[in-house]
Amino acid sequence: MRVTRLENITHAPVSVTDFRKIFNKTANRAWATDEEAQTLFAHIKNYKIETVVEIGTAYGFTSSCMALAGATVLTFDIEDRPKIWDSGDFPAPELREKIIFKQIPSPDCFKDLELPPTPVLFFIDGDHSRAGCQRDVDEVMKIAREGDLVFIHDVCSYRPVARVWAEIQKANPDKTTLMKSVNGLGLIRP
Repeated sequence: MRVTRLENITHAPVSVTDFRKIFNKTANRAWATDEEAQTLFAHIKNYKIETVVEIGTAYGFTSSCMALAGATVLTFDIEDRPKIWDSGDFPAPELREKIIFKQIPSPDCFKDLELPPTPVLFFIDGDHSRAGCQRDVDEVMKIAREGDLVFIHDVCSYRPVARVWAEIQKANPDKTTLMKSVNGLGLIRP
C-alpha cells in the first residue's frame, strides 16, 4: 500500500478556493476539504478523465470541482439538498451543464448506467455505514475497468468506512493508495 500526501494543484480560471468561498455562503457544512477536492481535480486533469460517477452529492462542492477540471459529472444522492451550482453566486455557470444530478438511492443508480469507453473516475461518498459503504464499493467494482480510478472518501474519519477501506487494502495492497488528509481518500486502481 502506498501513502501519499495530498498536493495543492489547481490550473483553472476559477479555483477550488473560489468554489469554497461560494460554498461557505450556500451550505451549512462542507464535508470535503479543499485539499481533497484539488486532489480529485488533479487526477481528472492528469489522467484525462472525461466522466465522473459520484455517489453522494450532498451540496455539490466536489461535483463542482470535478466539473471545473473538465469532466462531465453524473452525481447521485438520496436527498435533494440545495446545490452550490444553483446559487446566484456560482462563479462558473457554464459548468452547470457538465453536472447531471439525480435523486436516487445508491444501488438503483447503477441500473442502466452507460459508461463511455474512456477511463472513468468513481467517487464514493454516499452511505457511511459499513454495509452501505461496502455495497457502494461492490457495485462500483462490478463496473469499474482497468484504467478507471475509484476514490473512497472518509477512509480516515468514519470508522465504518475505514473498516471497509482496511479490508480493501489488505486484499489489494498493490492496487490501493491512501491519500492522507483530514478525512482521507482511498484510491483503488481496478
